[in-house]
Amino acid sequence: MAACGSARLALRACHSAARCSHPKPCAGSTGSAAPAWRTATLGGGSLLLRRAVLSVVLTPLLLALPGAAVDAPRVLDRSRALSASRAAALERQLSTLEQDTGYRVRLVVADGQLDPRGGGATGAELRALWGARDERTLYVLADPTQQSILSFAAGKDVQAQLYGQMLSELQGRFGNLFFLREEGVEEALAQTLAAIDGCLRRPGGCSAVPGVPEEGRWLTLSPSLFAGAVLGYALRQPGSRLTWAAITSPLWAFLLVSFGVAPVLTRTDDLQALLPNLGGFAIAAGLLFLTPILGASPATRPRDDDSA
Repeated sequence: MAACGSARLALRACHSAARCSHPKPCAGSTGSAAPAWRTATLGGGSLLLRRAVLSVVLTPLLLALPGAAVDAPRVLDRSRALSASRAAALERQLSTLEQDTGYRVRLVVADGQLDPRGGGATGAELRALWGARDERTLYVLADPTQQSILSFAAGKDVQAQLYGQMLSELQGRFGNLFFLREEGVEEALAQTLAAIDGCLRRPGGCSAVPGVPEEGRWLTLSPSLFAGAVLGYALRQPGSRLTWAAITSPLWAFLLVSFGVAPVLTRTDDLQALLPNLGGFAIAAGLLFLTPILGASPATRPRDDDSA
């Protein structure tokens, strides 16, 4: 028994030093007990097997962790001005825009906007939520407590797409008090983001808000009518009609092009939108040229003094 105990001690020492080969079992041991070297080997193999299984299972999960992080919401509504369905729709719209174009548009609706003294979010909170604002980021800030609720903070790349009077016109068209009374805050924000979405997708961007509103049609029609009246009056003057038309062209052409045609073309590609203005210009010129209020019409005068 002493010899067997000595052999066991020697076996353990040899196994711990990893220098022994396959020793024979001790003579005094029972046949059902597994040798110490075999128990150690089986235990180590089981441990390695468990580690291999865990590695196979956990590695894909660990690799997927960075991409599986939930994105911060792109719509932050502190004033509860948006319904749940409208907020979800705007969230999907901004997410799709970011995936398609790379422009990051974020909407903040809060009383006080970014004023730390008000109820709005602070700049530090927005940076913690969305990260630092880069050149392709646009913040749309809406404060329902103000008469003009919209303001913007845009990076340089966004400003290159939304240039000219685009952002200021958004404030004037959708952020004014009259539009809010008629349509509400939800509709104002929805139309604002729809215009921004279309312009950021459009090659070359936008210098003005797309679409001609109803009040814009009258504002462009009035200069067109006045330009036609100037031309019609110039054609009534004695002498060459072409000469008088050329002399007065800086006035009537400037009114027609700058206030009747250009505002429409910068807001829509539909040339049919110009028909009311061009038609009004022609009708006003013809009526003033033919009307007898200012005297006999050149069309009814004798052609003796008409050198045209």
